[in-house]
Parts: sequence; C-alpha cells; structure tokens
Amino acid sequence: IVGIFALFIVHSTNENVRLLSLKQFETIFEHYSSTITCPCSKLAIPYGAFTSVKIQFHQVCLSLFTSQTWIDSIYVDRKFSSVKLENNFLSTLSAFWQIIAGFCELSNTTINNGIAQFNVTTLLSPMAVNQNMVRIQSRVALTTIISTVRSTLIRNLLAIERITGGNQLVSGLAKNFYAHFTSAELQSNSILSARAYANCSCLNTNGCPHPATFYYSAKESSIPIPGMQSDCLIVDAVLNSSLECYYDRTCVNRLHPAVVNIEPLKMNINVNFKPNSTIQQLLDNLMVDEIFVDIAFDKYFTQCNPHHCSYVRSRRFDISFATNIIIGVYSGLSIILNLIVPLIAKYLIRWRQRNNQTEILNNMPRSNQGKMLFTHKH
Repeated sequence: IVGIFALFIVHSTNENVRLLSLKQFETIFEHYSSTITCPCSKLAIPYGAFTSVKIQFHQVCLSLFTSQTWIDSIYVDRKFSSVKLENNFLSTLSAFWQIIAGFCELSNTTINNGIAQFNVTTLLSPMAVNQNMVRIQSRVALTTIISTVRSTLIRNLLAIERITGGNQLVSGLAKNFYAHFTSAELQSNSILSARAYANCSCLNTNGCPHPATFYYSAKESSIPIPGMQSDCLIVDAVLNSSLECYYDRTCVNRLHPAVVNIEPLKMNINVNFKPNSTIQQLLDNLMVDEIFVDIAFDKYFTQCNPHHCSYVRSRRFDISFATNIIIGVYSGLSIILNLIVPLIAKYLIRWRQRNNQTEILNNMPRSNQGKMLFTHKH
C-alpha cells in the first residue's frame, strides 16, 4: 500500500543539463518554462545582431504624386497662367505635393536614424528566454525608440511653425500677405497687406483654414476639393488636408484634366490609415503604416550562448522515489519496533506472571492461602 501511494506522489527534483543545441533548449523550455534558468554567456546583446526591421510607409510616399516629375508637371507659373489664380487651389498644388514629398523624405530619414539607434541598443539578457519573449522585448524597444525620434521631429516642426507664424513671414505663394501700391501713380509706395478669408485675417497666428476650391475659368463656379483645406500658409493647409480626392479617379481627372492615365491611390492598401486621414495624422506616425520586426532566434541564441540549464522536474510514478519511500518507511518502522517491542514484551511478561499468581491463589484451600500469605509477609 505504501508503495502504491508513493507512486502517486508528485516528486520534484532539481535537474542540471549541459546544452548542446538550440533544439535541445527549445525542447526543455517547452516542458519546464516556469522553472528553467539558462545563464547567458553574454549579458548584453545588440538588437541589430539578431533582428531585421522593415518599414511599410503610407502608399503616398511611394506613389507618382510625390515624385519630382509630378510636382514639376502640375506647377503653375503665375506670370504666364491664363487661369485666374486668386482663391484657386490649382496655384498651390505643386507646393502642396512638394511639402508632402518633403514630409515623406523627412520621415524616412527619421525612421532610419531610429532603426540605427535600435540596432546598437542592447538587450539585457542574463538568462536565455524563448522566441516569443525575445520578439516582445524587441518590439517594445523599437517602439520606444521610434516614439522618441517621432516626438523630437514633431516638436521641432511645431517650433518652426510657431516661429513662422509668430514672425509673420511672408509666403512666396502670397497666400498670407500680398503687395500692392498705395495709388495708381508710378512713384507710389508698395505695401504689404494681410489677406482675409471669410472675414478671417491672416494676421491671426492660428491661420484661416477653409475648404480648398478650384476653377479653370472666371466664369465657372468654385469646385470644392474633397478633403483638402486652404490656409494662409501652405504648410498649415497641407497638415489639415486629407488625400480623399486622390483615391477617387473621377476627382483626380477633374483636378488634373491635362494629365492622362493617372493611377489614383488604392483604397485598401493601407492598414492603419483611412482615405480621410489628415496629413497631420500621417506625420504624427512618421508616414509609417506598418513596422515589421523579423527575429532570427538562432542568432540570438548564438549571442546568448548558454552552456547549461537548471530546472525543476516534477513527476509521478517514479520507481526510485517510491522505492526510497518504502525503504524509508520500513526503516523507520524497524527502529520504532526495536524500541517499543522490548517494552511491550516486558509488560506482557509481568502481566502474565501476575495472572498466574492470581490463578494459583484462587485454586488453593483457604488455610493454605493464609499460610502462603503469612509466609509471604515474613
């Protein structure tokens, strides 16, 4: 019975094994993940030694619309244009796309700097961990670094924007101020006056955002451009605009009738952005749609280079353990019996002797009992 009971007891033992391969480590880790410890030979491992980062930017950064060829093709020279350009967004479309192209390039540079910083950042790994934990730690480290460089970029751009607006710098597109003469005389002085849009003056440091419109003839009514905003400064207009129109072939053809076979942006190609996402929202994410981190776990394991692992092994039906239990129980019983049996034997002998004497007395005549008692007393 003791042996059967011992077989069902959960028995834990400390095991120490020498590691010979990655496969051996993965097998042991799979079975003893809660107790295993495998000290690394190298405490700090650079992420660049075992990771590969791939960035998927918003499709606009890889499209025709941010190419210099496109930007040049839609440029409108104010001096020679036959189209009325006042309050006409056609005059700023080239600059609009030039700024978006600049944001894409700036974001790409910032991301590359962040990845370079990530590659030299070290993973502190006193103990070898499994592939999933390495992936999580790598992702957290990369996200933290990207968040830092992104915050720095946004902060710098915000500072430039505030300096530009606060100092009332004149836009080369004459969207916030325009020059005019005090009189029709040739010798009159020219002055700068702030433009106004819907009773909003560009002297306002917050600008005057309003829906962007276009037309090709003074006789035509203004046509609104879906998602696009105009403002005193083209940078503010870009940041507040979305690219909705450029997802729609009809809208693109209407806006650029002279350009044929324009391929609009694809509706479902981006994962984390929508067609109505503003450029500000794109820039807040460094124009990045997705980040992929590929983990070469074999390279991590080589860098960590653990020589041995320790773990606690728990199991039932351990024959050697059950045998030791049985031996231990019987050894204990043997010692106890060696101590108790002599005492019991002595007690039984004395008890037997007393019973015998009592029986003898009970069987003798009363006269003899008195003599025996008298003899016993004397």
